[in-house]
Amino acid sequence: MGKDLRKFFNEIKVDNGMSTKKISSVAGIDTTTAVLLILVAVSATTTATTTISSSYAQTIPSIFHAILEGDEEVPPVDSDAKGAAIFRTSNDGTELNYRLIVANIEDVTAAHIHLAPRGENGDIVAFLFDPEEPTEGRTNGVLAEGTITSEDLVGPLEGSTLSELIDEMEAGNTYVNVHTVEHRSGEIRGQIS
Repeated sequence: MGKDLRKFFNEIKVDNGMSTKKISSVAGIDTTTAVLLILVAVSATTTATTTISSSYAQTIPSIFHAILEGDEEVPPVDSDAKGAAIFRTSNDGTELNYRLIVANIEDVTAAHIHLAPRGENGDIVAFLFDPEEPTEGRTNGVLAEGTITSEDLVGPLEGSTLSELIDEMEAGNTYVNVHTVEHRSGEIRGQIS
């Protein structure tokens, strides 16, 4: 997928006459997926730490993202569904704001952050989407958005501080998993980085 993404981003053009973006078609990447990837790429470029001149350091929020596909599931799932998740820490590190965007997925039952490296299944550590009933039919767009605090952590991170989840995210030990009626263990998954 790395070569396809580079090719995709090299083919994005801006039409100066109309100030609109034209996304060229690339084999295997539809327009919905392209827009999701652009959103994640733009969001991921703003991570930094800076020192303020008044003798104290302030941390600019950290940005994390995940690209979700069926191929990332363990074992892989054959699915046309795609997704992207974006996470941003608060300035003081006590909140993790998120947005989960999906495309071409049906009957979603839940979405979580799980604790495990790529290629392994792990325990749930935070809920992103937990409806009483599955969504009905196809979902395209924002599936969930919200804020995670230390009180929201479950499983092996229950009782931990949010910084412990952030440390695991930075180490590549967390992933987003979207579960559906057809694929109860997960239909699309993406490692958080």
